[in-house]
Amino acid sequence: MSIYFREKTSPEIGDLVRKNALVILPVGTIEEHGPHLTVDADVAIAEDISREIGEMMEDEIPLTVLPAVWSGYTASDLKEWPGTIIVKTRTFADMISDICRSLIDMGFNKIMMVDCHGQHKPLLNMVCKEIADDTGVYMSITSPAVFSKNAYEKYRTTKQGGSCHGGEWETSILLHFGRKVDMSKAVGSDALRYHSKNVAGDATRGSQRVVWSTWGIQKSNSGVYGDPTTATAQLGGIIVEEVKKNYREFMLEFYSHNKDKV
Repeated sequence: MSIYFREKTSPEIGDLVRKNALVILPVGTIEEHGPHLTVDADVAIAEDISREIGEMMEDEIPLTVLPAVWSGYTASDLKEWPGTIIVKTRTFADMISDICRSLIDMGFNKIMMVDCHGQHKPLLNMVCKEIADDTGVYMSITSPAVFSKNAYEKYRTTKQGGSCHGGEWETSILLHFGRKVDMSKAVGSDALRYHSKNVAGDATRGSQRVVWSTWGIQKSNSGVYGDPTTATAQLGGIIVEEVKKNYREFMLEFYSHNKDKV
């Protein structure tokens, strides 16, 4: 039986509610990702990871996977390159809130977001807090980048600064899943060069102690922040396996948790 929410009938969704199913909400956005990746890179990763973890866990817990959110907030700096759709921060937050509140109105109370766009984290966090205050439902926000960190740091070939936007991490995952990638156009000249005790300049390596947008720290000439030239499908497979391992652990924890029994 399909794991996808959109392929269910209304009575089938009612059955999922009665089973207290976990709802997986993939979240990405459409934005330029340099000359080598398609503009749906974040959405593609969100969809592929959500499918992988959904299929992995469907025999262990009741679950369903929503259609991916494909539009969201992106810094206006990305307007320099065609392909970026920008939704205002409050509009995006309201859209996510309405999607999740609709699920809660149906009777779902286990909702897990798979966040694959770095600039969404504070907005998703805000929505989760507002919904918890209003409904008593505490959703979770998860990040494949966070769940992949240990394995990626062990096997990555780029230095600090090689993985941020359109860099080695994203490109390797997209190669693994067979998505459209043109490695002949990948450029490594926009790896992040600025690092400090307060600014990591990388998605998984270094210390990030403050909020300070990368787009305000270093100019990109290609629309990339990182070095995708060393990306491989093999590395993408290593990343995905680590992601799946950590999602399995968390999904079981999140699904079974009852704060009244703590």
